[in-house]
Amino acid sequence: MHQRRTVVAIVVWMVAGVVTVARAQLDELDPTLLGMGGFGVWGTETPAVALPTTFTFNPAALGALRTFLKATRGFELDIGHYTFREGPEVTLNVVNFFFPVKNGLVRLSRFGLHSSTAEARALPVGVTARLPSGNALEISYGYQLNPQWHVGLVLVPIEKVRTLLKDGDVLLAHGEAKSRFQWRAGVHYQPNEQWSAGAVLAWERLGSRVELQPAATGLPVPIEVTRKYRNIITIIGAAYQVRRGTFLIGNWEKYRLTGPNINEDLDILYYGVTQFLSEAGTSITIGSLQRGFFVSGNYVRGKVTLGFSYSPRANRRLEEFIGRSKGGYVWVAINY
Repeated sequence: MHQRRTVVAIVVWMVAGVVTVARAQLDELDPTLLGMGGFGVWGTETPAVALPTTFTFNPAALGALRTFLKATRGFELDIGHYTFREGPEVTLNVVNFFFPVKNGLVRLSRFGLHSSTAEARALPVGVTARLPSGNALEISYGYQLNPQWHVGLVLVPIEKVRTLLKDGDVLLAHGEAKSRFQWRAGVHYQPNEQWSAGAVLAWERLGSRVELQPAATGLPVPIEVTRKYRNIITIIGAAYQVRRGTFLIGNWEKYRLTGPNINEDLDILYYGVTQFLSEAGTSITIGSLQRGFFVSGNYVRGKVTLGFSYSPRANRRLEEFIGRSKGGYVWVAINY
């Protein structure tokens, strides 16, 4: 699953503002330019909100993880890398700590995002961009109501990214975006061994600030442009065990971004098959996400889990602006 939404949820509209500046549309900073695809937002991750995992987007599934898989405490490190045929490279890293509390599980997460500086298809020749780089912190809690029902909540106290645009060695624009307030709530229901279902509602208030330099505007002093936006994400998912160890999984996701110059709705459909290869949890998942193929897997031996995910075409909504991309994650988790 490993493609973390927290930091990268605001990446695309931040980049879009800077790219629009490069196109000299100084009065119409349009966050929809690159859409809401994001780097890793809907690429190689398996966002199955109905299955309990340590890295799930659904906080309620953390409680189910303790109930059904007897998870107690542990550590997880993820490293992701994306390359774009006509754009910068992006590296992501995630550190998770999880530990038990009464009738539940708490997860503390730190996300990091770093981009190189390079030319991009959407920019004039010689102009380079550094895609947003920054970090975020998350606090997640999953709680067992009873053996079938679990609920969860996530708070994000810190989330900030920065970016810049240059023409050779001359700075054209730089900016930052931060989450002013963000929460996420989830529910997980598993009536029997065959069926499980999950749902997530996420709400976020964002703020951005872009400073346009005289080299970009032709004016004698820099110009600062600020905007406020709101994201609402709704996800409904289910998993069905067609035979022992074989799960059909699927999600429908609704993403809405609103602000002073934007009102975008995005529907994402995910589906796939997860095959468990051992009682310990070794598995492989193959599926389709955002019209792109991906594969991911976990190898479990004792208290250690090794995993990977890969997509040869990870961010199709961005191809018009920074070219075709590929990428994925590797991770290690230790339970103790």
